Amino acid sequence: RLGADVVNWNPHSSSLNKGESFIDTIDTLCAMNADAMIIRHSEYGAPITLAQRAKCPVINGGDSWREHPTQALLDAYTMRQAKGRIEGLTVTIIGDIAHSRVAASNMILLSKMGAQVRVIAPPMLMPEKLPDAKIKKFTSLAEGLPGSDIVMTVSLQKERMDRALISSNDRYFHEYGLTS
Repeated sequence: RLGADVVNWNPHSSSLNKGESFIDTIDTLCAMNADAMIIRHSEYGAPITLAQRAKCPVINGGDSWREHPTQALLDAYTMRQAKGRIEGLTVTIIGDIAHSRVAASNMILLSKMGAQVRVIAPPMLMPEKLPDAKIKKFTSLAEGLPGSDIVMTVSLQKERMDRALISSNDRYFHEYGLTS
């Protein structure tokens, strides 16, 4: 959309399937002399590895299960469009906080941008440590929602329901679902 020439690289149809290493692939991509690279990779730290070898800016589009920074940027952009600012807003994130890459990246970005961030989740879906000491934890909507300027939900993945001791979709929705 910005007029760039884009090269999409798909690992499933690349030389990785023929035994080429990730470093070999990075070196090949770097030889193309790109102006910037965006990487989304399943391994934690892959964007850092690329950034250490590339001679251009590298944008982390998400790595492993830890972060999804491009989604957080899009969310912040949407909030800024709706409210005109982020600094000073109270943003509440509800859902699977412990396992959500989107929640992790939003907590980091929104805190850096001056928002007061709250998270609401059942105890078994709340991480012990959050990325910023100023983030407030709640286990109920009644406690965590009042005063929120923005409320966002992150999905609960079905495969975690048994592990999280959540007996049903209905029960979870009754305690953590949003209605008008």
